[in-house]
Amino acid sequence: MAASTPQPKSYQWGQKHDDAITTTVAAPTAFTTGLAASPKSNAAAWRTEITFTNTTTQPFPLVVLQISAAVDGHSAEEVFDDGLQFDRPTLTPGQSVTISSGWIGKGSKYEVTVASADGSQAYTWSGQLGK
Repeated sequence: MAASTPQPKSYQWGQKHDDAITTTVAAPTAFTTGLAASPKSNAAAWRTEITFTNTTTQPFPLVVLQISAAVDGHSAEEVFDDGLQFDRPTLTPGQSVTISSGWIGKGSKYEVTVASADGSQAYTWSGQLGK
């Protein structure tokens, strides 16, 4: 992410943010957390897939990105459950990876924000749940 404004740039689900690290966030789907999920089991939740592609000539550690979410304008708590990925690998030049992330909550407007570690660059995808 190599832009210059601290204000989030907004996208709809499925739109691609073109930059050194291209990013696309798919429309989220609802699910119910499992028995071993944290912070809550058997809770209403939603998940999305986020695809990152390194278009640079240098490795890029995804761990330096912050991924957060909101439902109806309120911060959503990330859920740890089967089928969700928590690994944030280092992307080699030209490499793409898709990770699944999930959050607790349900509502009418869902948002996912991907930001630089220092918060100087942030991009938000939003909309309703997918089918």
